[in-house]
Amino acid sequence: MTKFSAGGTFSEPLACSFEQIVWHPHPNHSRNTSNGWLVVDGGGNRPNFDLELSREVDLVIVPFRASEEDIDTVAQSLTAMPSALAWPCAWPTNGFAINAAQYLIDGLGKAFP
Repeated sequence: MTKFSAGGTFSEPLACSFEQIVWHPHPNHSRNTSNGWLVVDGGGNRPNFDLELSREVDLVIVPFRASEEDIDTVAQSLTAMPSALAWPCAWPTNGFAINAAQYLIDGLGKAFP
Protein backbone atom coordinates (compact mmCIF):
# COMPACT_ATOMS: atom_id res chain seq x y z
CA MET A 1 0.00 0.00 0.00
CA THR A 2 1.24 3.49 -0.72
CA LYS A 3 0.30 6.80 0.80
CA PHE A 4 -0.07 10.22 -0.72
CA SER A 5 2.27 13.05 0.07
CA ALA A 6 0.97 16.58 0.63
CA GLY A 7 1.63 17.37 -3.02
CA GLY A 8 -0.69 14.59 -4.20
CA THR A 9 2.02 12.24 -5.42
CA PHE A 10 2.83 8.78 -4.18
CA SER A 11 5.44 8.41 -1.49
CA GLU A 12 7.11 5.42 0.14
CA PRO A 13 5.24 2.11 0.59
CA LEU A 14 3.26 1.99 3.80
CA ALA A 15 1.13 -0.63 5.49
CA CYS A 16 -1.75 1.32 6.95
CA SER A 17 -5.14 0.85 8.55
CA PHE A 18 -8.61 1.51 7.19
CA GLU A 19 -8.79 4.82 9.06
CA GLN A 20 -5.56 6.04 7.46
CA ILE A 21 -6.95 5.26 4.02
CA VAL A 22 -10.36 6.85 4.53
CA TRP A 23 -9.27 9.77 6.71
CA HIS A 24 -6.48 11.06 4.52
CA PRO A 25 -4.62 14.04 6.08
CA HIS A 26 -6.09 16.34 3.40
CA PRO A 27 -9.55 14.85 2.69
CA ASN A 28 -11.23 18.18 1.96
CA HIS A 29 -8.85 19.07 -0.88
CA SER A 30 -10.59 16.65 -3.24
CA ARG A 31 -14.03 17.66 -2.03
CA ASN A 32 -13.32 21.38 -2.33
CA THR A 33 -11.82 21.15 -5.80
CA SER A 34 -14.01 18.27 -7.01
CA ASN A 35 -10.81 16.95 -8.49
CA GLY A 36 -9.63 13.86 -6.71
CA TRP A 37 -9.81 10.11 -6.84
CA LEU A 38 -8.86 7.43 -4.38
CA VAL A 39 -8.96 3.95 -5.86
CA VAL A 40 -8.87 1.01 -3.49
CA ASP A 41 -8.62 -2.50 -4.88
CA GLY A 42 -10.83 -4.43 -2.50
CA GLY A 43 -9.76 -7.91 -3.66
CA GLY A 44 -8.09 -10.29 -1.27
CA ASN A 45 -11.27 -11.83 0.15
CA ARG A 46 -11.99 -9.01 2.61
CA PRO A 47 -15.78 -8.53 2.32
CA ASN A 48 -16.10 -6.71 5.66
CA PHE A 49 -13.42 -4.20 4.64
CA ASP A 50 -15.10 -3.70 1.27
CA LEU A 51 -18.48 -3.13 2.92
CA GLU A 52 -17.11 -0.56 5.39
CA LEU A 53 -15.23 1.24 2.65
CA SER A 54 -18.32 1.29 0.40
CA ARG A 55 -20.17 3.26 3.09
CA GLU A 56 -17.59 6.06 2.86
CA VAL A 57 -17.30 6.53 -0.90
CA ASP A 58 -19.40 7.97 -3.72
CA LEU A 59 -18.85 5.19 -6.25
CA VAL A 60 -18.19 1.46 -5.96
CA ILE A 61 -17.27 -0.48 -9.11
CA VAL A 62 -17.06 -4.26 -8.91
CA PRO A 63 -15.12 -5.64 -11.90
CA PHE A 64 -15.75 -9.18 -13.08
CA ARG A 65 -14.65 -11.52 -15.82
CA ALA A 66 -16.62 -14.02 -17.87
CA SER A 67 -16.58 -16.91 -15.41
CA GLU A 68 -19.10 -18.55 -13.10
CA GLU A 69 -16.80 -17.94 -10.13
CA ASP A 70 -16.61 -14.20 -10.88
CA ILE A 71 -20.38 -14.01 -11.36
CA ASP A 72 -20.93 -15.67 -7.96
CA THR A 73 -18.48 -13.27 -6.33
CA VAL A 74 -19.92 -10.14 -7.97
CA ALA A 75 -23.43 -11.26 -7.01
CA GLN A 76 -22.35 -11.49 -3.37
CA SER A 77 -20.80 -8.02 -3.61
CA LEU A 78 -23.89 -6.51 -5.24
CA THR A 79 -26.09 -8.06 -2.57
CA ALA A 80 -23.92 -6.60 0.20
CA MET A 81 -23.46 -3.23 -1.56
CA PRO A 82 -26.69 -2.51 -3.49
CA SER A 83 -25.45 0.82 -4.87
CA ALA A 84 -22.36 -0.78 -6.43
CA LEU A 85 -21.98 -1.11 -10.19
CA ALA A 86 -20.85 -4.34 -11.82
CA TRP A 87 -18.26 -3.70 -14.55
CA PRO A 88 -17.26 -6.39 -17.07
CA CYS A 89 -13.52 -6.48 -17.68
CA ALA A 90 -11.07 -8.65 -19.63
CA TRP A 91 -13.99 -9.67 -21.82
CA PRO A 92 -13.43 -12.21 -24.61
CA THR A 93 -13.01 -11.11 -28.22
CA ASN A 94 -13.77 -14.47 -29.88
CA GLY A 95 -17.31 -14.50 -31.27
CA PHE A 96 -18.28 -17.83 -29.69
CA ALA A 97 -16.83 -16.82 -26.32
CA ILE A 98 -18.64 -13.47 -26.50
CA ASN A 99 -21.99 -15.24 -26.92
CA ALA A 100 -21.28 -17.49 -23.94
CA ALA A 101 -20.13 -14.53 -21.86
CA GLN A 102 -23.22 -12.48 -22.79
CA TYR A 103 -25.30 -15.15 -21.10
CA LEU A 104 -23.50 -14.35 -17.84
CA ILE A 105 -24.15 -10.60 -18.18
CA ASP A 106 -27.81 -11.22 -19.03
CA GLY A 107 -28.24 -13.40 -15.95
CA LEU A 108 -26.55 -10.82 -13.75
CA GLY A 109 -28.75 -8.08 -15.22
CA LYS A 110 -31.90 -10.07 -14.39
CA ALA A 111 -30.77 -10.74 -10.82
CA PHE A 112 -29.64 -7.13 -10.25
CA PRO A 113 -31.68 -4.82 -12.52
